[in-house]
Amino acid sequence: MDVYDTRSNDWSSGLEGGQARKGHSAVLEQGNIFFWGGTDTSGFLNTVDIYELSSASWITGFFGGRARSKHTANLVGSKIYHWGGEDESGLTNTTDIYSITNIDNLWETIPGPVTENGRSGHTATLIDDQIVFWGGEDDSGQLVNTVSIYRLHESTWVLGTAGGQARRHHEAGLNNGQIYYWGGQDASGLPINTIDVYDPKNDVWIIEGEIAAGTPRSNHAQFNYLGNKFSWAGENETGNINSLDIYNFKNNLWRSGVSGGRSRRGHSVGIRNGKAYYWGGESYSGKY
Repeated sequence: MDVYDTRSNDWSSGLEGGQARKGHSAVLEQGNIFFWGGTDTSGFLNTVDIYELSSASWITGFFGGRARSKHTANLVGSKIYHWGGEDESGLTNTTDIYSITNIDNLWETIPGPVTENGRSGHTATLIDDQIVFWGGEDDSGQLVNTVSIYRLHESTWVLGTAGGQARRHHEAGLNNGQIYYWGGQDASGLPINTIDVYDPKNDVWIIEGEIAAGTPRSNHAQFNYLGNKFSWAGENETGNINSLDIYNFKNNLWRSGVSGGRSRRGHSVGIRNGKAYYWGGESYSGKY
């Protein structure tokens, strides 16, 4: 684990632990980071590792759900919604829901949209009682720029307006009701640094395929904090990197942060009190 302090701009090492994996998800709730799914050297996982921030200790959670990787996860109340991704059979479009507080009914599964067979390497953004899914790769291996929206209150799926530059292994950041998509891989497999901006309330695209700053990268981790978007590590054309790019939403300006931590890809991040906790992923040597 690598820890980055946004206030002091310093890097430090966190406590190693949990089941090594990549392509997993991470959700922060009540001072704990919940890591689920992904792959290790043996295959796909459906295990849960929990990192308790206050005690800096690791706990094993209750495994469940369909083993998968390259999925997304969103916290809704006290439940984590995991959707999409891939397993040994291909793509999946079901949702596995993990309840943090209800020990009698930890896992449940709900069907996905009938409009698609699923996607992997996509993003999912929670806004106004709905989860907006965009980008990634479909079951034919093609990159997509379609929008699927899950309305939580109605438990229904609808389609949004397709747009933006088709990509996978990118990240999404929410600011003032708009979703900013940056980075990832294009159809040729190369890392990119273009940006797309989607307004889900009005179902319109504000910016599509605009060249941005920052190091082109994919399979990185990103978080928003105090009006800034922090993108760290991942891979470029030459391999893994450990550089940090910071984007200010208000001023539309990019700057380079302090590089640090162990270069990796397919990792995750949880942010609390200005500190970012990066865990998992794959290093240059293929070590998880």
